[in-house]
Amino acid sequence: MASRPKKSLESVSIGKETPVVPHKTVGETKKSLTLKLNDSDYERLRRYAFETKQSHQAVIEAAVLAKLDAVKV
Repeated sequence: MASRPKKSLESVSIGKETPVVPHKTVGETKKSLTLKLNDSDYERLRRYAFETKQSHQAVIEAAVLAKLDAVKV
């Protein structure tokens, strides 16, 4: 498997002060996903979440929603 380029999480376009605004309507349930990261990417996520005082869930949710909004899916 080809290795992925190492980029800062800042390139995801989620500022440290950006609040997570889930796209959820009343009565809608959440679905669970599994995310597997290699050790170095997990450490980067852990450090970013700590520095921004966010949970891993909040960081990942904001990144996914920002990406989906950018591509208008």
